Amino acid sequence: MQPSSTLAAEPQSERHAPAPRSRKTTDPLFGINGNTRRGRRIRDLAREFFRRLGDRAADPRWQAAAVEAAEFKELVEHALAESRATGKIDHDQLVRLKNLASRAERRLGLEVERKQEPMPVLSRLKLLEEDGE
Repeated sequence: MQPSSTLAAEPQSERHAPAPRSRKTTDPLFGINGNTRRGRRIRDLAREFFRRLGDRAADPRWQAAAVEAAEFKELVEHALAESRATGKIDHDQLVRLKNLASRAERRLGLEVERKQEPMPVLSRLKLLEEDGE
């Protein structure tokens, strides 16, 4: 008896997943207008998140999370700029937006890139004295 040729009998490696047909899946930045200042900023932030994600950036779920975090971060920046320009600040809404953006970034699991703090003057003087001896 010949074994029947069914999908279950075929090795897993021979099956291919269908290519994604959704434009949003193949281009995660599709739908973000690059002709506007805000759209360009979102694209820049999303690309930076993709870079920091590394290999995980190939997964559409991580791409969506990165784009969402970029949109929230840009929204906070826009709200801050608008509040400075108008002089009207709704502190509660601003704090809520910042927290929302912060949670979206933390979901990506990226380490916070911190700028190196300048060394205190006394510590620098001690190092200079040690090097001079």
